[in-house]
Amino acid sequence: MSISTSVLKINTDCLEKGFDGELAVLVVTYNVKASTFKGTEDRKVTIGVAEFDPKASVYLVDGVEGQITSGAPIQPTFVIIIKHNGEEVEKVNTQELGEYEITYKATYKGVTTETVRIVTVVDEISFGGVGAVELEVGFAFVPKQGVTAIQPIIDEETGNRTTRTLTDYIVVFDSNLNNTIPGVYQVTYKIEDPDNLGQDPIVYLKENNEDVQVVRTITVYNKVEILGATNTNITKGDSFDPKAGVTARDSLGAIDASEISVTGVVDPNTLGAYTLTYKVKGTFDDEITVVRTVTVVPPIVGKTDIYFMSGNPSENDPFLTSYTGQNQKEKQDLQTATEEKYNVKVHYVTYPANASWGPARQSAMIQAHVNGKPLADVYYHISSDWIPNLANGGAIAPIDEFLVPGAHGEDVPTSIRNASKYKNKTYGFSTSGLNIESGFYYNADLVSSLGLQTPTDMYLAGNWTWSTFQAWALQAKAALKEKEYVLGGVISEYAENLVPLNGGEFINEARGRVDFGNQAALDTYAFIKELVDAELFEPSADRAYDAGSANWLSGKVVFHPGHFWFIASDDRWGKNINFELGFVPYPMSDDYAASGGKYRSPIYGPSFPVMAGGLTTQRKELVFKVWWDLQRIVPEEQGIEEFTNLLKQRFAQDSYVEAYLSVYDKAYRSVLYGIGIGRYEVGSFASAINTGIPDGSYRTKISEIEPRYKSELERYLDLA
Repeated sequence: MSISTSVLKINTDCLEKGFDGELAVLVVTYNVKASTFKGTEDRKVTIGVAEFDPKASVYLVDGVEGQITSGAPIQPTFVIIIKHNGEEVEKVNTQELGEYEITYKATYKGVTTETVRIVTVVDEISFGGVGAVELEVGFAFVPKQGVTAIQPIIDEETGNRTTRTLTDYIVVFDSNLNNTIPGVYQVTYKIEDPDNLGQDPIVYLKENNEDVQVVRTITVYNKVEILGATNTNITKGDSFDPKAGVTARDSLGAIDASEISVTGVVDPNTLGAYTLTYKVKGTFDDEITVVRTVTVVPPIVGKTDIYFMSGNPSENDPFLTSYTGQNQKEKQDLQTATEEKYNVKVHYVTYPANASWGPARQSAMIQAHVNGKPLADVYYHISSDWIPNLANGGAIAPIDEFLVPGAHGEDVPTSIRNASKYKNKTYGFSTSGLNIESGFYYNADLVSSLGLQTPTDMYLAGNWTWSTFQAWALQAKAALKEKEYVLGGVISEYAENLVPLNGGEFINEARGRVDFGNQAALDTYAFIKELVDAELFEPSADRAYDAGSANWLSGKVVFHPGHFWFIASDDRWGKNINFELGFVPYPMSDDYAASGGKYRSPIYGPSFPVMAGGLTTQRKELVFKVWWDLQRIVPEEQGIEEFTNLLKQRFAQDSYVEAYLSVYDKAYRSVLYGIGIGRYEVGSFASAINTGIPDGSYRTKISEIEPRYKSELERYLDLA
């Protein structure tokens, strides 16, 4: 562990009138645990393989935060240097025998970690994916997942080198793994001889008259956490309880709050920064320490500046000439009245360039909180999937105190409360409930050229199920020109929207189950595979997520999944398409429709405004009241009428508007990607389905990822 000391200088004249302006000096000591590399063990690579990726299965583990995943809010920067015979080279040459020295350097939060590994190209069988693993207590471990084996082969006639894949013949020969108790365990792998399968006893592949095998180390650890002890500000004179909102847990569940010790004192009547140290022991006597800074600040005096941060202030600031919302004059009047009522000045600011979306935005928000300077008071466009990360990082604050009867936010809709809840606290707020996000959009001009009935008319006539859609799609395929396609977009988006329309679900929160392997889901995957096998999809290499492929944007694809906001966004579809855009809901399965099933549209990570963390109680209440009073709240009938007018601005045909209105409020939040496994991660549902449906291995692939999802769901439900 390394220790660093920082000096923070505060001009006390800025803190409270009556001080003489002398310079106060606060010395803050930070405990920093060094990060380490994982996956950089020395290894052998079989000669003749296509290539060796030095980054494959390599990741960084922070001393406090654990594994830094691809979805983490702050990402490390990597430098990789490869040397052969002392000279720097571009890559490991897998076509020649030899030894390579690979140096890894990673900089994370200003600290650089370095390690060196030796990779040797050998003329023998080599294993891949058998590096050491750190496994949290209680989490499932699939021993063969990701494990590969390659055998060198020489063509006797040409002398050329090739390889044979032995992955399917790998067996777990021995294992003493116990994932319920911390410790270091071993798993031994061997390879069944492909030329002697089914023997009893098993015949294992040999080299030099010995069984080929590899031993893998599995380290099981207990993850102990103290939650809620983030840096915060309080107003001078307010009461302060150092253990209020602070909880602890480890891998086996919650730890009683009485077990948390706190050292240090905060004087709420004296301005300044105070340090508190929290300690707690886990089930296996493993201890964790968290240091927290509590700053006492002066009360609000005079006009207060309040900041709302948005990805595009033109969507929110009614005084901008570029304002894109509706009822501009009415909203200007609301803001003027609110500013006068609360003696505030409202500012709309944009996210920094390095916080455009996703992990980058989370990173910027958390880092700003750590630095004691939140980017804003209210953050717009925050995905529900980010809430655990942001809440644990202290960047956002719950707003439950404003949701009780008689409070300012008592009318926040239930769907928003449920969608933004984490650890039994509510973070998001809005004046309206969830509306559908994903819909089935199509190129109406292309459909017209085919001479077929429009999908929207079929839907409105009650003739839009899987069978009628499939029949229509096959007719369309027959009528399309070469290099024109019926379906665009990635396979997983179809699964994510069609499974609920077959009565299925992915994560059943109420029952605490992972259900993406149930029969309704399996039947849906089989249906989508029929569409793939019928060659209705554009080529796999062309498929893209929300921005749409080049085929779609250039008018060569009939259908593409999308969100309503894509229509007017120039960085999605906006000005990038030159055809009439039609809309139709996704089709229901025939059985689900026949049984009276209702339209259901899951939202994976809905977004809404959230409150910045670290605000004083006084400022937090003021900010929430200001935000709420700025909202234009109208009767339901008027709201529907105005929404209808907006749809008519976006769609060229009234039939599209009618179809959209029939399902717009059938949305619900799904936590498929909100329990700790991101959509784009290796081992995610999306990655399994995108490859598993086309090649028919979806049953195997979802069974491989299911244990991790079950473990993550158990943790999520325990926290939520």
